[in-house]
Amino acid sequence: MDLAGKILEVPVCKLLGGQYRDGVRAYWTNSPKDMLDPASCREFADMLKSHPYGITAVKSDADSFPAKYDPQFREPGHEPYSSHLTNKDLGRIAKGFANEREALGEDVDIAVHCHWEFDMIDALELARAVAPIKPMWLEDPMPPDYSESWSKLTAESPVPILTGENLYKRQGFMPFILNQGCHLVQIDIPKAGGLLESKKIAALAELFELPVCAHIASSPLGALASAHCAAAIRDFRAQEFSPGALGPEAWEKFVIYDGPVIKDGKYRILDKPGLGVELNEDYVRGRLMPGETWWG
Repeated sequence: MDLAGKILEVPVCKLLGGQYRDGVRAYWTNSPKDMLDPASCREFADMLKSHPYGITAVKSDADSFPAKYDPQFREPGHEPYSSHLTNKDLGRIAKGFANEREALGEDVDIAVHCHWEFDMIDALELARAVAPIKPMWLEDPMPPDYSESWSKLTAESPVPILTGENLYKRQGFMPFILNQGCHLVQIDIPKAGGLLESKKIAALAELFELPVCAHIASSPLGALASAHCAAAIRDFRAQEFSPGALGPEAWEKFVIYDGPVIKDGKYRILDKPGLGVELNEDYVRGRLMPGETWWG
């Protein structure tokens, strides 16, 4: 698609059926160091609000509180071989997200990430526990494959349910969409089938008035390719920003772009042929895996 866009001298998003937006909202997968500590949450809020990317949405984990897995917090009923949440677990999670909401204020959206950890009972209890902060969504609360429990959870949850990053092609998303197994679908655009297949998934979701989001754990090259697809989807909410251990500054060095990849909280879509981006070859070459040869 990048080559086709360069040959035809149009951005990739225009090749995908038309461009709805020149910026795709980013949400940052990131958390305070200790959500149970209000001071840590305020430190996190200060970092986010002063960051030059201007991001106004974050996704924080509900399943990685140290207290949840620390043996000293094994309350009665806390069985180590399942993901059952005790009342104290739910209380800690609710408190952590309340601290984060208080620190960030109402102008920053918060999503609650679950990593497929829970059964239906605990997923519903968790949704009720975090409902007071009005999260953007509860993400991946149950294992990835569709079952009727997804439809029941979606019907009963007081907060939006989102899933999809481990689904593949239209066939993977279809039962969730047809059976109202979620409120929002989240496509990992590079791995769900690519740009064209993701557009088809989004078109199926649009028939049922389900918004689309995008999961992405990639270099800025993959993220910008995903963002071009997102720019061509009418009812699109937000795309992930997940630089991992690199940090934003090192993450951006993988590509040569006209200005920052993210500005004012959005992935910038340039009015340039193809993806409008080139690899920073020197930087990429210096970070090849041991034994890997240059493939560019």
